[in-house]
Parts: sequence; C-alpha cells; structure tokens
Amino acid sequence: MRLVPWIIGKAIGWWPWRGPRPVNEGLENRPLWGEPDPNNPHILNIPSDEELMQVAYIRRLARDIAGLQMPRRKLLDWVADEIYGFEGRYMTPDGRLLGDDDLADVDDVFVEDEGKWLQDFMKLAERPPRQAVQKKVLPRIRMLAMAQEAFRSRKH
Repeated sequence: MRLVPWIIGKAIGWWPWRGPRPVNEGLENRPLWGEPDPNNPHILNIPSDEELMQVAYIRRLARDIAGLQMPRRKLLDWVADEIYGFEGRYMTPDGRLLGDDDLADVDDVFVEDEGKWLQDFMKLAERPPRQAVQKKVLPRIRMLAMAQEAFRSRKH
C-alpha cells in the first residue's frame, strides 16, 4: 500500500512536464570568452585537470579508445578529425568557450610520441597504471578526451 503514495508523489513531481532543457541554459551567468554560435548550440565540456588525472577516468577513456579497435597510427588522424571536425564549441572548466584558434595542434601535442605512448595508454584498459599520471601528459589525455566526447556526441 505504500507504493501508491510514492507513485502519486512522483507523478505530481513530474507535473507540469517542462521537456528537455536547452543546451545553453545556465550559461548566462558564467564568464564566457565568446558568444556561442546561435546556429550551432553544441557545447562540449572539457574535463578539469583534476578529473583527467583520476585513475578511474583514465581507465574509462583507455577502454573507450581501445574499443575503437583502430591501429595506433590511424588513431592520431582520428583524434584530429574528431576535434577539428566537431561542429560545436568546447568549454573549459572555468566557463570559457574555445575557438578554433585556441585548440592545440594534435601533431604538436603528440610530437615525440611515435605511437609508443598511445600503445601504453591503451593497455590501461586492461590494467591500472603503475604510477601516478604526470602533468606533462595532460595535454595528450585532454586531446583524447575531447576527441572521445566529440565522437560520442556525433553518435547520439
């Protein structure tokens, strides 16, 4: 008998149904670097450095990247295509919108890689890292996270 009041309470909480919120809702009070393009309201949030350094986040990202089953040499092309081909804007954790000029070049970020770092990164899908994440690889992890989010937003 306690189920009926719970269901009624839930139904009252849903009424009136307002529908999905717009993508840009709540951004008016944030300090923005630029104005979002009204013709393209897609905004992807870039994770903070603290979030990027968490082992759980890195392992989940490594599983997603390894799940693409892409050769490591093609992976950098995929990262560049996803980041620069995204038809929206990226937002930093402090609320600043990035333009095309603000995005780093994938070749500059992965310049000394030659695929070894990517191969080791994808192994993190199967095992936890042996040491803490170093700050010098944060730009690489950020680029992979941005590409994965752009890919995920395009799929859905």
